[in-house]
Amino acid sequence: MKRIFLTLCAAFVTLCALAVPRNYLTSRYSDDQIRQWLITEQQWVPFPSYYDRSAWDNMLGKNKAMLIKRGESKLNYNWEYIPATAYLEYNRSGNRKVMEDPDSRNKNALAALFLAELAEGQGRFIDKIIDGVFYECERTSWVLSAHLPRQLDSNNQNATGSSLPNGASQIIDLGSGEMGGMLSWIYYFLHAEFDRVDPAISSYLHQSIESKILTPYMQIDHWWMGLQDQFTNNWNVWCNFNVLQCFLLLENNQDRLVKMVMRSMLCVDKFLNYVKADGACEEGPSYWGHAAGKLFDYLDLLYIATNGHVNLFEESMIQRMGEYIAHTQIGGNNWVVNFADATAQFTDNISGLVYRFGKRTHSSLMIGYAQQLVQNHPNVVVQGTDVFRALTSLLNYDSLMNEPIVTSKYTNIWYNETEFMYVRKGKWFLGAKCGHNDESHNHNDVGSFILYVDNTPLLIDAGTGTYTRQTFSSERYTLWMMQSGWHSLPVVNGVEQHNGRQFHGHVLRANESKGYLKMDIAQAYPDSASLKSWIRTYQLTDKGLQISDSWQLGQVNQPNEIHFLFANEKDVERLHYDKKRFHAEIDEQLLSDPRLGNIWGKAIYRLRLVDQQPATKGTYSFSIK
Repeated sequence: MKRIFLTLCAAFVTLCALAVPRNYLTSRYSDDQIRQWLITEQQWVPFPSYYDRSAWDNMLGKNKAMLIKRGESKLNYNWEYIPATAYLEYNRSGNRKVMEDPDSRNKNALAALFLAELAEGQGRFIDKIIDGVFYECERTSWVLSAHLPRQLDSNNQNATGSSLPNGASQIIDLGSGEMGGMLSWIYYFLHAEFDRVDPAISSYLHQSIESKILTPYMQIDHWWMGLQDQFTNNWNVWCNFNVLQCFLLLENNQDRLVKMVMRSMLCVDKFLNYVKADGACEEGPSYWGHAAGKLFDYLDLLYIATNGHVNLFEESMIQRMGEYIAHTQIGGNNWVVNFADATAQFTDNISGLVYRFGKRTHSSLMIGYAQQLVQNHPNVVVQGTDVFRALTSLLNYDSLMNEPIVTSKYTNIWYNETEFMYVRKGKWFLGAKCGHNDESHNHNDVGSFILYVDNTPLLIDAGTGTYTRQTFSSERYTLWMMQSGWHSLPVVNGVEQHNGRQFHGHVLRANESKGYLKMDIAQAYPDSASLKSWIRTYQLTDKGLQISDSWQLGQVNQPNEIHFLFANEKDVERLHYDKKRFHAEIDEQLLSDPRLGNIWGKAIYRLRLVDQQPATKGTYSFSIK
């Protein structure tokens, strides 16, 4: 127990040391200022009243018919009952989707019906919306089964570990926050219409949001708040944005509203203190919309609700966090740099979000990228439950479509704190990283890389499969896609990299304009690898990629293996190496998981080069031309 306690203390000290006390919000804005600036009684809402039909027609334009059509497709929707056993399945087998899938279908149906009613305004969808609202209010909890084990006991002290909802103890997660935000917008726009049917509906809805969101936010220090200076990630800004919506739309007690806003600013400062100033999202582009994107939504909501007085959009760090998503684009079939749990193909409809972010931060790069995205997604309005994002995209639709064309040349970039390098030379694209093995959504991948030619994947990072209980547990690194052995990296003395912040690389030289990255990745391996140094160098030119390894071992226990992960077996022949020195073997990894199979097909391929001349030091050279 003493060892565990000391380990936890060391981890806590490390995390605190990594946080930079920027405190952008709480150091600049006091509760007196927030009280003075905050627009109350929902007068801040930038959208028309439900009853102002001409304003809605003007705002929606040609998007009106699309929204109504989506809603009509749900008029005969049968709300899916989620039984207790669906929740229990997470504890039993680790399966999350048996609960999450019907929950998601219900949410999406309710959102489609709601937006359709806003678009049409004739009451045709009201009864169906009431059914959905009543169903959701009747549920014990809006929290996803995978997150319910964090719910607290009756004393709000210890986690129960159970994936079955406990109504006596409400916590807030991504699922409940998203539901609370959507239902708050439904209450704001439609509560008068509900009252025409029965005033109990609005009362029940308000009561449910109060008990499931407002009260637990103010009374519980949830882990994602970071209030104890612990690790924080996209959950922080995602949840705070959703809860802020609920308070701004429902709470008319000014004292309580000011307290909530100040508490949320304190929380979001913890996120801003933890993330890197270079702007990179270590969770990858798949999470950008939930990390930097939700940070923007939160800040945008505060900006609107204070009439522009709370404004962080002039901060260069905020702009860099936005522009990261543009830099990750490789091209072709929506290919992106996908380190960590990110997927290699990014198809989310985020043009409206990127445009709003670009306008607030005066980023021509983001505005140009939004224009590029809208070519792939002419329907700017996202489907899903994020009502604020959908409505603000509609509000800015004409502005985006009529924006003067912005062209920006691709810029090679080196993220010096996160230690990512993205380089394009001619038809070649290289994404390489150093970093450490305790990143959010971490894979053991210090020193790995991906390589594309003509916007087509050649050497890859597989990404991750469908999330289960195992994905975010002590068993995470038993999953093959998390292991360094399934990245383009060495296996030294039969030993792969280990997870933990102490397992990291050391950048020796980085020059993005020359496509050059040199690093020592020895410390990413445990002592059992007997590794003194492993210097890996990447050099990209318009003719291809050169990879150089220089290494020194304390002793030789097993031959070194150098692994390369290919999207297609036929591409293995494109790698040039010393065939006299290495014995080559190819492993086929079949992809039964749809999250991986939909990207890569039925399989991916690992080339294992086994050194036939073991030694305590030496050099290797590989090239792709």
